[in-house]
Amino acid sequence: MTYQVVPFSAEHIPQALNIERKSQPAPWSQNIFQSCLNKRYFNFALLNSEQNLIGFLISDHIAGEISLMNICIAPEYRRKGLAQILFQQLVDTATEIHAEMIWLEVRESNKPAQNLYFQLGFNEIAIRQNYYPAKGGMEDAIVMSLSLD
Repeated sequence: MTYQVVPFSAEHIPQALNIERKSQPAPWSQNIFQSCLNKRYFNFALLNSEQNLIGFLISDHIAGEISLMNICIAPEYRRKGLAQILFQQLVDTATEIHAEMIWLEVRESNKPAQNLYFQLGFNEIAIRQNYYPAKGGMEDAIVMSLSLD
């Protein structure tokens, strides 16, 4: 199967909302996605051969650093290396603009994502206590970074 990475745009939001609802305990709203559609953001959509959205990456760029805000692959497409395609696009873009660092937070319970980030070269930096909403309360986030120098 072939996949294509294109800039994420407003037309992708309905499908992204569907993927979010299937994937996240506290999914983003349409307004949050809309607010990430300006030139400060590097956002990518991953499309399958039928041009359907199967994943996306939303990142914020400020002061020479990039913050990965959201990455999500549709459940039926997971464990195929597709998140790595989106990450590589982000790293390539970050390198082009001479960004120095990529930052992210990941749920403490999300071991598959943590393993992926470690494989991609990220390092654990800190813990943000009670960062994510979770069933029955809040969940800690692990802060990770990837140096691009």
